[in-house]
Amino acid sequence: MLSFLRRPLCGLLLSVLCAWPAWSDCPPTDLYPDCRVDFLDVMVLAEHWLDPEESPYDIDGEDGVNAFDFTLLAGNWMAQGPPVLINEFLASNSRFGADERGEFEDWIELYNPQQTPFDAGGLYVTDNLSEPWKWQIPTNIPAKTTIPPHGHLLIWADNEPGDGPLHAPFELDREGEQIAVFDADGRLLDRVEFDYQDRDTSFGRYPDGASTWRFLAIPTPGAANNVAYAG
Repeated sequence: MLSFLRRPLCGLLLSVLCAWPAWSDCPPTDLYPDCRVDFLDVMVLAEHWLDPEESPYDIDGEDGVNAFDFTLLAGNWMAQGPPVLINEFLASNSRFGADERGEFEDWIELYNPQQTPFDAGGLYVTDNLSEPWKWQIPTNIPAKTTIPPHGHLLIWADNEPGDGPLHAPFELDREGEQIAVFDADGRLLDRVEFDYQDRDTSFGRYPDGASTWRFLAIPTPGAANNVAYAG
C-alpha cells in the first residue's frame, strides 16, 4: 500500500474496530466480496487508488477512488451479512434440476457468501413469514448440509418430506409468495417476495450473493448464476 496512506488509514480503521456486525444483505462496502468488511476490502480499494469516477470501486460514486471511499469503508469495519442467503429459486420446474427420484420439483438454492464452510443444519426455511419455523434443515447430516465457501445448497420445495432430508413440506406458488430463512433463535437471515413466475425461468441474485435480483433464462441449481436479464 502507498506509504502516505498508511497512517491516516490506520487511524480511520482503529476508530471503528468495535463496530457491531448486523444481519442484512452484504455490506455495501464489501469489495472482496465475502460478505464481510475487513483488510481484504482495504487491499482491493488500495489497488484501485485514484481509479476514475466510473470505477466499480468508487464507493460513493463521486470523484473516483479517493480517501473519502476509505472513510466509508471504515464506517462499515467488521460489518458482515448473514451466514447464508437465498440465492435462486424456481417456482415452476419441468426440466431444470431433478431430485433423487428423477422428478423435476420446485427448489430453493442457498448460498454461503463466507470464506469458510457453514453448516446450514438447524436453520428454518419457510414460504410464509408468519410461520418462521415451518421447516427445519436437519441437524444430523452435516455431510449434506454443510455449504463450502461460496458454495450452494439445494432444497426441494415439493411438499414431499418423505423423499429425502432436504425436501421441505411445502411447494412454491408460481403466482407469487414469500421465501425466508431464519436462524435457530428465530432471527430473520434473508427473505424474498416474488410475483408471478414463468415456467422454467428462475429468479436469483446476480452475481451470486449480490443485492440485485434477475430472472435467469437458464436456471443453475447448485451452481453460479448466469445468463441473467432484468425483464
